[in-house]
Amino acid sequence: MVFAELNELLSLFAGERPLLARVSMVAPTEVPQPYRELLVHDEHMTEAMETFYQGPVAVRVLEEHHHGNDYGRKIVLTKAGSEQVVQFGIVKMNLSRLGDSVRRRILARRTPLGRILAESETLRHIHLEAVLRVMCGPELAECLQTRPLATTYGRLAMIRCDGRPAVKVLEICAPVPSEDGSTER
Repeated sequence: MVFAELNELLSLFAGERPLLARVSMVAPTEVPQPYRELLVHDEHMTEAMETFYQGPVAVRVLEEHHHGNDYGRKIVLTKAGSEQVVQFGIVKMNLSRLGDSVRRRILARRTPLGRILAESETLRHIHLEAVLRVMCGPELAECLQTRPLATTYGRLAMIRCDGRPAVKVLEICAPVPSEDGSTER
């Protein structure tokens, strides 16, 4: 089921170059730091990234699809005021499950989704569905400003708003140094 959901998200923005060279599920307890801190929780990734990078992040929408209430987008999060990419993401959402002001802010493309939802009065629950070990394909490597075949980690999650499934997300961290200082970049 996890790989079916992953393929559903990847198919939204399938390009000529592969996004992922290889992907496998990993038990949360087997995820090395700092990725475990960044991914294994039931909070918004925006908040996790801002805590880890000690400052706000900004969203850059790379592609989007909008048909009725179905909305999907491919994004990167950057450290605000810089070009340093900290996260790649693909999001698929049902806009009818979100309030008017939340929808408007999402479609304006200026604010990360996690911040929009955290600032809204929407009752939400984030369900971590899987943690992934990812080997970057050419497209993902370019998006994350790293080399092809670099290894990093990501997650699949479902965000329920007011008790109903509303948002599916694939979130992949840019490679970061491990506790021993090494990196896969």
